Formats: sequence, structure tokens, C-alpha cells
Amino acid sequence: MIRLEQETIYGYAWNKVYDLDYIKENKFRYETVRLIEDIVFNINYCNDIDSMNLLNIAPYHYAKRMTGSLTTKFVPDYYPLHRRRIEMLLNQQRYWRVDTPQHCAILGGLYGRYILSALERNCDHQSGMNSKDRKQFCREVFRDPLFQQLLPKAEAKDSKALKITLKCLNTHSTFLCTALGRMVHIVRTGMPVIYSKTKSER
Repeated sequence: MIRLEQETIYGYAWNKVYDLDYIKENKFRYETVRLIEDIVFNINYCNDIDSMNLLNIAPYHYAKRMTGSLTTKFVPDYYPLHRRRIEMLLNQQRYWRVDTPQHCAILGGLYGRYILSALERNCDHQSGMNSKDRKQFCREVFRDPLFQQLLPKAEAKDSKALKITLKCLNTHSTFLCTALGRMVHIVRTGMPVIYSKTKSER
């Protein structure tokens, strides 16, 4: 299942068909929470299922706009939401007793990606954060037990950008990490096509 999340397939509802009787029987409900409502529902839904059928075709195609979608808008609580996402995924791995070093390495890579995105978003004027605030954010992340557990052995798959990100994060350097966030912000706002292409490689 962690491979589905790594390929950005697990965390959506639009690419799945659910058993309505199972939903009713367990009284599953969508939580009112931004950005991660699908993955929160899917984790709860999948915890105790017996099986899942996967299709080797793409009968449904999702078009993501460069601007205007919820994932491209500024969300003040972006980082705590995605930290919760990673923690829920880790807890699910533990619940299934498959929290292997390899799975934790994948989760660490995913977590690193969300931290980088948070660092970039912290540079947005809407964040209201100055350089001192951004460095304090880094210090708090570095002290987080979740960070300390997952980041040291995180893997970047085939993404060069994520490999650089993980190396910066593992230095625990507030200067390097805030500079990386600023650089990504400049690329995202000034060169959106390059940013989108680089991000798609993750």
C-alpha cells in the first residue's frame, strides 16, 4: 500500500470505487479538513479491508491546473496537515506490522517532500513569516520525533531534487534549508513550467 502512496495513487478518492455497504457498516465519514480529507478517509477505510482490486489501465484522467486548484493555493496549516498525513500512514504500517526499514525510508522521502513544500510556502508573503520565523520553523521540525525517526534513512527514489532536499534536511542547517525554500519559491513563482516539470519527477 505504501507504494501506492509513493506513486500518489493512495491519497485520492476520485480514482477508487468503494463498497458502500462497508462504509455504512463501519460508519465512515469524511472529516472536514483541507488537503488531506481523501487520504484520511482512505486510511480509515483500508485499515481492515480483506482485499483491493487494482486496474492496470487508467480509465479516469485527472487534469491539474497550474493555478486555481486547492493544492496550489496558500494554506496556512499546510505543514501540520501533511505531518498528520505521514503520521497516519506510519501508524497504518505499524497496525499492519509492515513498518519495515524500507517502508520507513519511503515515508521519509514523502515527508521530506512535504517539508520542502512547507519551506517554499513559508516564503510566500501570505505566510507573514520573516527570516527568523522560517529558521525557527526549521528548528521545530528538526526536533520533531517523527522527523528524527524517518528522515535519516529517507529515500528519494529517482528524484534528484528530492535527493538534494533530503541531504539539506539531514544537515539540520537552518541556513541551508531556508535558502533551499527561498530558491524553490523563486522558481515556482518565476518559472512555473520548470517548477511543475521538476515536481512531477519527485
